[in-house]
Amino acid sequence: MRVGTSHGRARPGVFATLAGALLASAIAAALAADAAAQTNAQRLKLLEQTVKELLARDEARERKMKAMEAELKRLRGGRGLATVAPKDKPAHDDHDHDHGKKPDAGKEKIADDHAGHDHGHKAGEDSAGHADDHAAAVWSAEVGGGVLRLSRIGLDADFAAGAGTAEDEEMESLFGGHHDPKRTGFTLQTADLSISGGYDPYFDAFFNLTFTVDEGGETGVEIEEAWVRSKWAAKGSFRVKAGQFYTAFGAVNPTHLHDWAWQTQPVIATRMFGADGARGLGVETEIRLSDAPWQSTAFMSMQNRRNVHAHGHGGDEEEEHELSNDRLDDFVFLFRFRNRLTPAPGTSLTVGGSAMFEPNPNGNETPVSIFGADLELGYRLSPESRFVLAAEYMHRNAKEVHEEQNETEIFSIQDYGFYVQGILHTADGFGFGLRYEYANGRGGEVDERRADPMRGSRTRISPLLLWQFSEFGRLKVQYNYDRAEFLSDGKYAHSLFASTSWSFGLGVPDHAGHAH
Repeated sequence: MRVGTSHGRARPGVFATLAGALLASAIAAALAADAAAQTNAQRLKLLEQTVKELLARDEARERKMKAMEAELKRLRGGRGLATVAPKDKPAHDDHDHDHGKKPDAGKEKIADDHAGHDHGHKAGEDSAGHADDHAAAVWSAEVGGGVLRLSRIGLDADFAAGAGTAEDEEMESLFGGHHDPKRTGFTLQTADLSISGGYDPYFDAFFNLTFTVDEGGETGVEIEEAWVRSKWAAKGSFRVKAGQFYTAFGAVNPTHLHDWAWQTQPVIATRMFGADGARGLGVETEIRLSDAPWQSTAFMSMQNRRNVHAHGHGGDEEEEHELSNDRLDDFVFLFRFRNRLTPAPGTSLTVGGSAMFEPNPNGNETPVSIFGADLELGYRLSPESRFVLAAEYMHRNAKEVHEEQNETEIFSIQDYGFYVQGILHTADGFGFGLRYEYANGRGGEVDERRADPMRGSRTRISPLLLWQFSEFGRLKVQYNYDRAEFLSDGKYAHSLFASTSWSFGLGVPDHAGHAH
């Protein structure tokens, strides 16, 4: 009986203990659930971002695999030889590009941007970065001790439509770039046929033919570039280019229209170099002074004198000053120094300085000197979005000879200006940009200078909306507010143009003439 009584008395204590344990467990579970709920949103966001990045990598890997499978199928069909160089001779096409992203605008290098003229890889990227180029080469064959390769043949077309408030002649003066949309209605800005290739491991080659249609419906054809460039020599420290090419002055001049974010050539670039920019037959040496993380590069070139007036009007020179290259001072000389560095992950900074000296077409023996400074800052906001800020300043000094009634007068002429632009690229392919431009001049007759579109005071503000709807196509809408002394109606004008760019071609998705 005592035993039974003892057990009976123990039951309430056991039940109380169990009830307390259950209650404590319930409280702990509730607290844990509340803490988990607080972090679920953060975990979900992190997981979504990780999945998005992995899917993007898988898509890129799948595209590479498809390109290599297509090349293998083509080679096995007997239409070409494997794109490898002879033993002990590397086969990479060192075009000095970054093929890992869509074309962008900062392409003005603003592009990031971006050249056959003004490019640069990080250390170790020269060969590895072009493995995909070889897989997608149009044609290749072993010839002698190397591999002859056709890397790309393609067409880049830019078409614009819009309207402006200025009269037709004033519109032509406001938009002085050869490829600018400069009339109310439709404009074929350019259709560029480009071919790139080379002979590995010795040299690369590039050819660019441009088709345009003027206001009278006449088709114009010209060779913008046609050059041969050696591979990097002396352990990647220098290379030499010869032929017809854009002068490596600043950020915009070396680039092609389809590398621009904005539709128009900067006002100061047109004023300094004319409608077609600074280019010509000659030779250029590119020297790498240091590599990543601080990459310093020097450019030196010598080209035939340009067929452009001293103040950038373009067209033919006056008859009494025909083009000639009888002496060394009849050539155009360029010196450029560029620094590119990465101060932090996702951030890049490029700073450059340029100096160009050319004969004075105005009859004075003092050469024309043009100096410039350019800067580009790129900041990656996320794996899929980025912001690019760019600016460039140019200044020209010249002497101008005026002869009236057997009297000769020499004027000191100065022209200067700059642009500043920024563009935000979003993850869904849109870009939102704004550019401010200013140009002016000093010297000479005041009234003549103010009435001259290439010398008077100019201001332009250009907002931009861009949509990169595919890797090879994009749409742009650009508004321009212009203030200029030469305008007759209120000194200001408005214009709005929409344009489309599209790239067609075989081979690598880029070519050696681009400057991203």
